[in-house]
Amino acid sequence: QKSDKMASKKSVFDIKLAGSLIPDYSGTSTELNDFLGCVRYYHDTLEESERTQLLSFLTHVKLKGKARAAVASVPDSIGSLGTLLRQCFLPRVTIASLQRNLSSLQQKDRSVASFASEIEALVGQMSEIQVNENGEASRKLITTLNDTLAVTTLKMGANEAIKRVIIASQARNFAETVSLAIDAEASTANF
Repeated sequence: QKSDKMASKKSVFDIKLAGSLIPDYSGTSTELNDFLGCVRYYHDTLEESERTQLLSFLTHVKLKGKARAAVASVPDSIGSLGTLLRQCFLPRVTIASLQRNLSSLQQKDRSVASFASEIEALVGQMSEIQVNENGEASRKLITTLNDTLAVTTLKMGANEAIKRVIIASQARNFAETVSLAIDAEASTANF
């Protein structure tokens, strides 16, 4: 019974404890669940009347950069703060689902241009998610790596005649590979 009373005893807001327990959050999707977990843990230990201080502290002190910009005013509850941050910073699609889609793409009866356009859209989405997670400084590297992935996807999913041309080519990037594939498609259509 004594442990039940101690477990149900709520505390007052302590800025020092909150500062050390709750990490800063700057808007990366990979850190969001840890941030919200720490917030929820501390929130649940506080008396009801102390929770508004926590919300104000989080909004003005712990949210940084784009996370701070996304929260225009102090939310009315931890739930609404979590919902807002999830809407803003969790991708609606995941890198893994985009990679699965890319690996299963096939040209079939579509034109090369249509097939390449779908690849480009999926790779573009994936690049944006990765840049959001890793920072703008990583954009060039991510774009270069994903361009290689786009070429591989085009090679693997193209129809046989187009695939042979792509494999034999020395194209340096996705744009060149698409151009060669379109030319090959036009030549095979003339026969």
